Amino acid sequence: MTGLTARSEPRVALPLIVVAATRAELAGVEAALEGCSPAEVGGRRIVQGRSGAQPVWLLVSGAGMVNTAQALTAVIEHQRPGWVLQTGCAGAFTPAGLALGDIGIAVVEIAPRLGIENPAAGGGPCRALPFGTVGNHKNRYPLDEKLTSRIFDRLRQRYAGSTVAVVKGPFVTVDTITATQETARALHHLHGAVMENMEGSAAAQVCLHYGVACAEMRAASNLVGPRQRELWRLDLACERLVEAVVCIIEMLSNSDG
Repeated sequence: MTGLTARSEPRVALPLIVVAATRAELAGVEAALEGCSPAEVGGRRIVQGRSGAQPVWLLVSGAGMVNTAQALTAVIEHQRPGWVLQTGCAGAFTPAGLALGDIGIAVVEIAPRLGIENPAAGGGPCRALPFGTVGNHKNRYPLDEKLTSRIFDRLRQRYAGSTVAVVKGPFVTVDTITATQETARALHHLHGAVMENMEGSAAAQVCLHYGVACAEMRAASNLVGPRQRELWRLDLACERLVEAVVCIIEMLSNSDG
């Protein structure tokens, strides 16, 4: 025995991946990071930056579930991340207690039209598939519980005393954007839905497949129901989601996991 102490190698932080459908949704986050440089993985644009010593990758997936699944799969195969945050603007269900500019956090992602048509229900809701689509999950994909709780607690603290509501609950992912009050009421009644989006269930599925922690946070740009584009607040939603994403990145960059 020489009494020599083994030198431990410094731990290399895994990148934190923040994914959204459009570049506009992530532009403000990019401005808040250090040392940003553009790159391409799997034909998708990413920006590689840092929050302190923590690498952060911003991924523009394109809209919809297929784009999201392909983009996220390519990046995870290229470099396994520490965690994934799906974000962006979304439609809010009024009965969930959300208004424009408010923040929703998903506890589970639901693909409401993935299943077997139910003739007795007049077209909906679907009956469950007889098999799982990822593991035993059929059309409901849980988000990482610990990560989700930390994000929820931090954002409630961040917006305490303000007019901004932070609500967590189920999200629904759709291929066809809801445009009637009848469908909006049905989705909320059947699933307790907080927000409607077009990408979240794909991100949750991919992360479950790879065993990567995933959370989803979105800002409300519109209310689910009849399309009244003149009432939408994309500017407010993008501003709010940038605030929240930067807050989340700082929280996780300053922790040990």
